[in-house]
Amino acid sequence: MTPMSAERFLDRLEKTGLLEAWFLQTIREQVKSSTTPVTADSVAKRLVLSGHLTKLQARKLLADVQKDAAEAPEVSRGGERGGGKPQAARGKPHPEPSIDEELGLAPLGDEEDLGLAPLPEDAPPQTVQEEDVVLLEDASRSVDQELGLAPLAEPPRGAGSAAAGGQPAAAGRTPSRPAVQRQPPEPAGGLQPLDVGAGLQPLGDASGLQPLPDAAGLQAWDEPSLADGALEPAAGSLQKAGRPAKRLGSGSPWDSTLMYAGGGGLALMLIVGFVLWYTLTRGSATELLQAADTDYRSGSYSQAIPKYEKFLASYPDDPNVSLARVRIGTARLRQVLEGSKDKQPVLKAAQEILPQLENETAFDEARAELASILPEIAEGFSQPARLEQDMAKAQTLVDLAGEAIKLVNNPAYIPTSLRKSVESRIEKIQEDIELARRNINQNKRLEEAVAEIGQAAGGGDTQRAYEVRRQLLAEYPGLEQNARLVQAVGEITQRERGLVKVENEAVNAATEDHQLASEFRVALASRRGTGKPGSEAQMVCFQARGAVYGLQAATGQLKWRRAVGADTLANPQPLSRQPGADVLAIDGRRQELLRLKGASGQLVWRTPIGEAFAEPVLQGSKILVATQGGRLLEIDAETGNATRRVRIPQKLHVGPGVSDKGHLYQVGEHSNLYLLDEATLECKEVYYLGHKPGTVAAPPVMALGHLFIAENSGEAYSDLHVLATDANGLSPQPALKPIRLAGRVLVPLIQTAARVIVVTDLGAIRVLEVNTANAKQPVADVVEPVVASYKSPVTGYPVFDGGRLWVGNDRFTKYDVQTSRNRLSRVWIKDERDAFVAPPQVIGDTLYHLRRRKDSPAFTAAAIQGDDGKILWEVDLAVPASLLAVDMERKRVHSISAQAELFEITPETFQAGVVDQAACAAGGTARGKPFTEVQAMDAGRWILGSPQDRGRVVIYDPQAAAPSGRLRELPLKAAGTTPVTAAPVYGLGGLIVPLDNGQVLLLDAATGDNKFLPFQPPVEAGSKVVWREAAAVGAERSEFVIADDRRKLFRVGVKDQPQPHLEALSQAQLEVDLVSSLAAAGDAVYGVTRGPNSDTILSFAAADLAAGKQWPAEGRVTWGPEPWEDLVLLATDQQTLMAFETGQKRRWTSPLAYGPLVGRPLRVDGNLVLASLSGTVWMISGLDGKELAKADAGEPLGAGPVAFGTRLLLCAADGTLLVVRTPQ
Repeated sequence: MTPMSAERFLDRLEKTGLLEAWFLQTIREQVKSSTTPVTADSVAKRLVLSGHLTKLQARKLLADVQKDAAEAPEVSRGGERGGGKPQAARGKPHPEPSIDEELGLAPLGDEEDLGLAPLPEDAPPQTVQEEDVVLLEDASRSVDQELGLAPLAEPPRGAGSAAAGGQPAAAGRTPSRPAVQRQPPEPAGGLQPLDVGAGLQPLGDASGLQPLPDAAGLQAWDEPSLADGALEPAAGSLQKAGRPAKRLGSGSPWDSTLMYAGGGGLALMLIVGFVLWYTLTRGSATELLQAADTDYRSGSYSQAIPKYEKFLASYPDDPNVSLARVRIGTARLRQVLEGSKDKQPVLKAAQEILPQLENETAFDEARAELASILPEIAEGFSQPARLEQDMAKAQTLVDLAGEAIKLVNNPAYIPTSLRKSVESRIEKIQEDIELARRNINQNKRLEEAVAEIGQAAGGGDTQRAYEVRRQLLAEYPGLEQNARLVQAVGEITQRERGLVKVENEAVNAATEDHQLASEFRVALASRRGTGKPGSEAQMVCFQARGAVYGLQAATGQLKWRRAVGADTLANPQPLSRQPGADVLAIDGRRQELLRLKGASGQLVWRTPIGEAFAEPVLQGSKILVATQGGRLLEIDAETGNATRRVRIPQKLHVGPGVSDKGHLYQVGEHSNLYLLDEATLECKEVYYLGHKPGTVAAPPVMALGHLFIAENSGEAYSDLHVLATDANGLSPQPALKPIRLAGRVLVPLIQTAARVIVVTDLGAIRVLEVNTANAKQPVADVVEPVVASYKSPVTGYPVFDGGRLWVGNDRFTKYDVQTSRNRLSRVWIKDERDAFVAPPQVIGDTLYHLRRRKDSPAFTAAAIQGDDGKILWEVDLAVPASLLAVDMERKRVHSISAQAELFEITPETFQAGVVDQAACAAGGTARGKPFTEVQAMDAGRWILGSPQDRGRVVIYDPQAAAPSGRLRELPLKAAGTTPVTAAPVYGLGGLIVPLDNGQVLLLDAATGDNKFLPFQPPVEAGSKVVWREAAAVGAERSEFVIADDRRKLFRVGVKDQPQPHLEALSQAQLEVDLVSSLAAAGDAVYGVTRGPNSDTILSFAAADLAAGKQWPAEGRVTWGPEPWEDLVLLATDQQTLMAFETGQKRRWTSPLAYGPLVGRPLRVDGNLVLASLSGTVWMISGLDGKELAKADAGEPLGAGPVAFGTRLLLCAADGTLLVVRTPQ
């Protein structure tokens, strides 16, 4: 084959861009300067060996050059591609090798992908490992020899080839396999690596190539070629062959072979002799040590110890003497450890032996064994200490375990590297020690507690005795069933039984009512719906805002209302289910039990209890009342007289449970259940329930001889105790483990026949049934429980009737109890997001309930159909009044409720005492969000605003001709959707409305549109401004002062040019933040700033906003500043009222001795009449604030006072109008 031109190869290589131009130019210059022709194959080989080309790249380039060659066709190559065996016969012409054979490249698995992978720019050549170096043949050989393939396998190092002189193997012979098969490094891109010994021959001098620059990473090409058969790589580089052997120069006559041989022989004899002596003497010490080690490892410590001791005595200088001493020590430990179950001798031995060994150089050999021995010693004390019942012995074991654990924790004995492997054992030892210590302390505390319990019970202080038990169990809960503690508690309960005393002291009821402070009372309600036909005598009663309301069941018509005190939480209940039945109610203010006529609310009798008491329990003709003082009264339902009572030595928070067995079950404040004889009230038994103070909120219920008591054991769970009683209802014992419920039980359990229904404040519902035939499981769920669904507590009120269950919490849900399908099936949900506040009542197929609608100030009573929930009627009750207005000329009173409804009261309605229809309601606002912010306008008009809805106001105009026009809604249209940041104020003939975009509007009170262009101070784009409520100033209220949250104060008026607009007339930069509205008195403006502990009242000049005087509030301002005629008033949490006037002066400070104010003060002859939330009305001097007179309205107040002739018109907390005499 005609050799391919190196120039063509380099041209082709340059086109690929694989190598830098300067690098290719260097190669070209060397090729041109060569004295012998250089072929493309030679250049390719050199570039592959230097790492600048891969085998695949070189093969591809050679194939492209051969294909594109313009020279004469090359000689055809024989043989198969991929490299086969050499020709077997000599003398036959060698076939031309293929390109693959020329480069020694094995065929790739995928021959189709011959794309060239680019090399990194200026990348250094790959390092060629020693086994990868291919010695190149002399380039002067023939083309056939130059391109002949060497065997792939590398011959063994130093062994030469099979032919003498290291000549290549004869044709047809397989070359020797290498001694070690080495795997060449994997090339990038998945290309096959250049095979070791792949047959590339050295170019030698004949190549004529000059060395490349070092930067190219190539070896020099002009090295002398190696002679055939002298190829021996040394240290990874090429040795040069053909050099003559170096001749030795003439030396000393002693440098003869005989002299060397004799001297060497003598030295060898000396060495052999020494080695023989050392081996013989050393062998006896090693054998002895090995024999001792063999006994040691086999556990024959008694035999190993003497051998180690003999070794120490015989060979004291041996390097292994330290190891022998360590082994003796550990062997003695092992002897004691395995020879006795008592670990105390082992501990003593370890404490004596280990300190003697720890400094031995070979002590490390013993640490692995100590990591096993020392924990075993400690376990020998800790485990029995945990189980020991004799506390003295347990303490001894704990002390010994403590000594043993010190050895375990000594890092010199068990280092960190070994401790990890026994960490779990060590932790268990420490746990056992702590448990044993706890048992010892527990027993000690038990001894002390039992003694203290006995002492307290013996002295009659059972409460102290129970407290000692509670403290003990809080520390050691496992002692609850301890026999000694149970016995001690039994002694307490027996003592408790002896402390229960029956008293025959009578309490007589009164039939005359209290003298009321108010001359007239008018209850207000808002009724809608037609109802359904029914008995007019049937009544339903509800309690709301300290008053009981009687409603006609068929229509919802309000019949009567009676104040019972704001502290009253108990709901009224009928004495029977008969139409027109009387009602039991509680007057919490006077601590009385009331019987009222159902139809009219008139008093039948009232029984003074004299202290707070729980909801009464009806039992036949008797009413049972439990008091917080520990009394249980038996009251006759007909007369109200209590002829007998029993005193229990605990507070009582719930009424008793009743049964048909003739016994009462009264739960004490804590710990005990008292079983009383219903006929005599004598205590038959005291059962220790173990509940904590105040955790039982519902009376027990009895079902088929099983007593159910719900204990609110935790913040979010409760336990339902089920106690089985005997045939007489006595001797209670747990029937099963307490049933854990999600949530607390705050309302009475429902019992019907054998079933008990429990509802928790997290929404869990259980319907349980007693089955006395099942001794193992006497109580079980009738249907699948309803799981708790609330994250926050919501009180749920259930009512059950005829297989139907209704529950009111934050919605009203009806369930069907489907026992056949084991389901409590939900039928419908109504009134979602409302809050139900009383137990529902069922009369026939109608359901009555009371709820608070979302965002509404009203309590809404409703009658619905039980099956589908359809509303029959609704009545809004107990809505506070926002404004009272009296028109004496027209003899009418207007009351505007907080839900923007106007009630008109005439002399006739004052006599009737009830109004349950509003005269009008502001459009779209009735029964909505509360309108409680009231501002005076002109001509008797008022503005009502809602803190929850700033986008609209309600205008009250008493002079409107039509009743519907007296109360109208006004959307603040000019504000659009921009939030209003403060209550609108009347001034400049319109409504001053500040927006959070920085603008302040002046709106027309008739239309809600802008009267002038708004005031707009400089504000950064996109920023929000919070304004304080403005104060109108000037004789005609023609200007206003307003402050923002950026400590800026503005005095704003109207400018006519270029068109009417609001403009700042003056402004001031404040040094503090104002947190209140502004109020003006003459030439002064007042506001409040907040300090860390108290507030400060600031004053400013209305004209130029100059800062004036300051007054400490000595507390927080809770009301005001409010403009009131020529004064500005404000109240603090220190129960003081301050009055400020024009000229930046404080006129007086007056104590609020009767509590927080309600409504606005009333001026009477220059004095001020004030009303308090508690119900007191008093008069103070307008000059100095001193009290002049007072009166009691008889119930909590919500608004007023307003002048009503010579009397006062007030509003009770529930919106009821009261007429009282003016204090004199």
